[in-house]
Amino acid sequence: MAQAVSDSLLSLSDSSSQRFYSLSSLILTKQNIYYEVINKAQCDNGKITEWLDWFLNCIYRALKTSQETMRNLHCK
Repeated sequence: MAQAVSDSLLSLSDSSSQRFYSLSSLILTKQNIYYEVINKAQCDNGKITEWLDWFLNCIYRALKTSQETMRNLHCK
């Protein structure tokens, strides 16, 4: 659920109909860690610091991957 809401909110915040990064695809590649961090947050009396840290780093990695892809396309 958090993944779907996050994708939706990120697309709205971009003020653009185009997005050049994919949070969902990155989460899918790290799915085991994603579920581990979510389960830990659910069992830790609502403390979401570790999940938030992981999630924000995931967004950062998605943006960096997109930036590298765009750079490679531009250089060709």
